[in-house]
Amino acid sequence: MRNIFPAYYRLTKKQMDKLLDECVFIIDTNVLLNLYRYPKTAREDLLRILNRLSELNRLWLPHQAALEFQRNRITVIAEQKKRFSQVKGVIAEIQSDLNKKLDALQLRKRHSTIDPDTLTKDVDKAFSQYMEKLEKLEKEQIDVSDDDKILKEIDVFLADKIGNPFSQEELDRIFSEGEKRFKNKQPPGFGDEKDKKGTFIFEGNLIIKREFGDLIIWKQIIKYAIENNIENLVFITDDIKEDWWLEVSGKTIGPRTELTSELYANTPVKHFHMYKSEQFLKFASRQLGIEVDNNSVEQVKVVTDMPIEDLNKMLILRRGVELRRIYKDQCQVCGEGSYVAGRPLVEVAHIMPFSRGGKSTINNMLCLCPNHHRMFDSGMFSIQNDFRLIGLPGELNVHPRHLIDSFSLKFHRDYIFKEVLLSESKNLSDDDIPF
Repeated sequence: MRNIFPAYYRLTKKQMDKLLDECVFIIDTNVLLNLYRYPKTAREDLLRILNRLSELNRLWLPHQAALEFQRNRITVIAEQKKRFSQVKGVIAEIQSDLNKKLDALQLRKRHSTIDPDTLTKDVDKAFSQYMEKLEKLEKEQIDVSDDDKILKEIDVFLADKIGNPFSQEELDRIFSEGEKRFKNKQPPGFGDEKDKKGTFIFEGNLIIKREFGDLIIWKQIIKYAIENNIENLVFITDDIKEDWWLEVSGKTIGPRTELTSELYANTPVKHFHMYKSEQFLKFASRQLGIEVDNNSVEQVKVVTDMPIEDLNKMLILRRGVELRRIYKDQCQVCGEGSYVAGRPLVEVAHIMPFSRGGKSTINNMLCLCPNHHRMFDSGMFSIQNDFRLIGLPGELNVHPRHLIDSFSLKFHRDYIFKEVLLSESKNLSDDDIPF
């Protein structure tokens, strides 16, 4: 059975030892991007390991992974820098709320023993010390316009370790195959179809459909294994979606059997395994004899275990609080505001949908009642750049502090609102079409 269905069997200890002693390590985009998210010690440990593997000629990066890293690097740097102002804002808000609530109790006048000043003095001192530490860390944090020392190190160990791009003809064949694979939920990449469909990367003369990014990486891995007669291969990725990993009862078992089976059937690869970065750090400290700080594995795990969907939900929640405060829990279209059990019914709506590349920032969001949120998302109405409504009478209520992105509005008009119009017009007879 093992000889007929090797993808369904875990590697034996002997096979695993051979794999780790001889394999080529292929890294994914997110492994490089997360270097900008890790604390200094964890980052330095991982960089040291990657450098060592490069020296041993056991490291390789698919071209698509390198391209996606270059396209997303600045965004990750900006996100990390922005976290400092967000944390400062939270601290200031906590201080303000604490003082207001204590003042509301009028303890100084109405209680003989409780002294709020002692508490607020200690809290203010603690916050002040933390803010000083935060200011120091912020000065050390790389910004988008700074000299990127991390990139310089990456450039060194990947100098001759990046694969070649596919031609447009090869890409088009992958896109065609990908449509069929995704329809049948064949990994990898079908988890990206919803969020990235209809968006593109324009690189040189190439037009790349973003929803097929993972499939392109996988096809480049297969091509690399064939051309270089690779028998032992390990793929390191911090992607946690189900289109890469086999999960049973909430426990990650290993790479999906479809991936292993495809690799074994079409390449010289005999032994294949996948690691997340924290597992990779454990392996390196044991197998390569590279010392790794005890805290590094846990620090890496914290970053890789936070799905992008959860990060986005956190951002939406924070932005939603800000928008509802600005508009006093009232819809920007109808001005209605109602509550259930003390909670506002107004919702946060993306102008350019998150699934189409829109960001979870206030300038790409609206504060709408559930009815107008549903209508807006389904393209039943849209908004001009001067905030006049299209498809509904009136105009959008816009607070001076709410700087709405005109590009997002145009995207909604061109790709959400017009798509609905075109769809509806196809269902009309010639006599029904207005002139």
